[in-house]
Amino acid sequence: MPDQKIATKTKRFSSIRERLIVAFILVILIPMLLVSTVWAIAASQNIRSQLTSQLQTVTNYKKTAIQDLLAGLQSQLRNSIQGEEIVKQINILLVEPIQSDDSQKASLYIKSHFRLFLAESQQFISFFIMNGDGQVLLSTETGDEGKNYRNELFFQGSQFGPFTQLSSFTQTIFVTIPIKDQENNNLGFVVGKASTATLDKIMRNPDGLGQTGQTYLVSLGRVLLTTLPNAKIGDTLESPGIITALDGQSSGADSYDDFRGKAVFGVYDWIPEIRVAVIAEQEQAEASAPIYGILFINFGVALAAISLAILVSLRVTRAISRPINDLAETATRIADGHLELEANVGKIDEIARLAGAFNNMTSQLRQTLESLELRVKERTTDLEQRTQELENRSAELAEANAQVQRRVLQMEAISRVAKSIASVQNLQELLPFVTKVISEQFGFYHAGIFLIDSANEFAVLSAANSEGGQKMLDREHKLKIGQTSIVGDVVSTGKSRVVLDTEKDPVFSHNPDLPNTRAEMALPLRIGDRIIGALDVQSTEAGAFTEQDTEVLSTLADQVSIAIQNSRLFESTQKSLSEISTIYRQTIKETWAKTIEDQEVSGYKFGITGHRPLRDELKTDGVKQAMEKDDLVILQGNKEPELAIPIKLRGQTIGILNVRAPEGHTWKQNEINILRSVAERVAVSSENARLFEETTRRAERERTVASITTKIRSTNDPEEMLTIAINEIKSALNAREIHIKKAETARDEN
Repeated sequence: MPDQKIATKTKRFSSIRERLIVAFILVILIPMLLVSTVWAIAASQNIRSQLTSQLQTVTNYKKTAIQDLLAGLQSQLRNSIQGEEIVKQINILLVEPIQSDDSQKASLYIKSHFRLFLAESQQFISFFIMNGDGQVLLSTETGDEGKNYRNELFFQGSQFGPFTQLSSFTQTIFVTIPIKDQENNNLGFVVGKASTATLDKIMRNPDGLGQTGQTYLVSLGRVLLTTLPNAKIGDTLESPGIITALDGQSSGADSYDDFRGKAVFGVYDWIPEIRVAVIAEQEQAEASAPIYGILFINFGVALAAISLAILVSLRVTRAISRPINDLAETATRIADGHLELEANVGKIDEIARLAGAFNNMTSQLRQTLESLELRVKERTTDLEQRTQELENRSAELAEANAQVQRRVLQMEAISRVAKSIASVQNLQELLPFVTKVISEQFGFYHAGIFLIDSANEFAVLSAANSEGGQKMLDREHKLKIGQTSIVGDVVSTGKSRVVLDTEKDPVFSHNPDLPNTRAEMALPLRIGDRIIGALDVQSTEAGAFTEQDTEVLSTLADQVSIAIQNSRLFESTQKSLSEISTIYRQTIKETWAKTIEDQEVSGYKFGITGHRPLRDELKTDGVKQAMEKDDLVILQGNKEPELAIPIKLRGQTIGILNVRAPEGHTWKQNEINILRSVAERVAVSSENARLFEETTRRAERERTVASITTKIRSTNDPEEMLTIAINEIKSALNAREIHIKKAETARDEN
């Protein structure tokens, strides 16, 4: 038995046929598996990147749509209270007693006015007005008057300006605008309640989400704010994506298990206007389906290759081994003593010549060897052909891999542009970077960005990467909108234009700065329905643009449009903030100058004996230098070391803190830090005291005026009214004499 096992092992793959079959299979299988594995990995990464980019695009679109909706609601509410008469009636309602005739008349007018707006509005469902304490004075809804919303978020948030709140409980949007008095204090608030139907429609739009994708809004309390097929509004949802989005209040992307426990790819973003997060998710099973398809194809190709290798090897080896086996059997029988046998010559071929060798070994030996060499050559040629086929297949796979790599580079370009949009607000930096990325990643020799001028007459070249583009920038190249050119046509019509052969396109206009252009593509840059410019790319090769290039560049064009809009809004906001800051500093300066002018003392002096007011200006060396430098001054060499620190309020100096120490004292950094903090506290406390005093005076004045007004309105007799007015003014002002002269009497005297 042991000898039999050894013999079996020795015979394994001992025949030429078996070894050829194994060799054929390995030669085809190993390269196929390596190429398929690399291809599958690259495709998986590409699909994941595509999905993330797609979900980010969906999230950005819906965030922008929501922000536009909220801005539109605020604009509609502002429009509803525009006009001299409606403003007057609202102020009467907020100032006058609620039961007074004027207040009742104002209420009727305002309700009628608001109902006209509601009849025209497709979003607002009601309006109401609250006083400064949150009590509803007027509402277009029956039964709403008298309610108090002091504890509601839309009331508290509107104390500092217009405020918007999305309520999951009532499924409404509260838009609040404060009503200011002449001193910019809040008299009351106008509130509009809008339906969430439009918001829900935006979130239910399935575009770009596949079969299992969904988008929804969640508040800081993880409360669902929009409709989902597997959850209802007001439900508390929890998932790693929701937690990360709400805690960070920023944008991001990740894979995780959603609130249903299903594995998803998720992208989230924060909407600061309503303090909610928008989340877009797609099940990983759907996203991974193309990967499984690729693996299935690769498996099928590999299986077909193995089957082909087996069939070919069987036919080839059989053709080789069968005649040899017959001849060997004959030789064996001859060796066993059957000398009467001779090899069957059969057909005249190589095997026949081998059989002849048994009959005439000596004379036919050379011929037999030549025949064998010829046979080997034929088999070598056959193997070379098979090798060439494998090389051709490898070339096809390499081309497919190159396409995948190009797609990866294109996605990388989108990612680089998106990161730049998020970090760069300056168009002079952003636009040249975009053109450079497009040229590098796509291999186009020219990329340019045109922006429409303020007069909406010309498309002006604002950025370009090529040498010719730089020349065009130097001479301030621009195209008239609607002019016969690719860019002029695109900014005029708002439609993309792809020219694969410029020689055959009637609209194409030759540019001496770009003489090598053979293909051109122009894509509109738009914000909403408004065209703001065009993205122009040119190639030296005809037919250079693929559908994939057009798709990716369209996405880039959308991103560039958003970046341009954001940059313009940022510049406008910065300008407004600068103007406000300047006005505020000037106001502080003028206010404190008036306050100091009205005071009898110029400051206070604190010493060992206590404190006393200063009626004359303090003119020490330290104070003079601190006023001149508007900064800290330290004098160490004086007989009495001196330190002077400006007391600043919002950058404006309103006083000087002057401290003198005993002779020989050296000011330490800790002492300086303490005195700086004291100066800051003095500035804040002084401003608070001034504001309190001003508020107290204003309140007393308002009470006095209101009291006089109430008493005057108690009678309809003109003479009695004048008498009451004189007595009240005399009492309030402690006046010695008061004269009221009628205009008609004055004219008679003259």
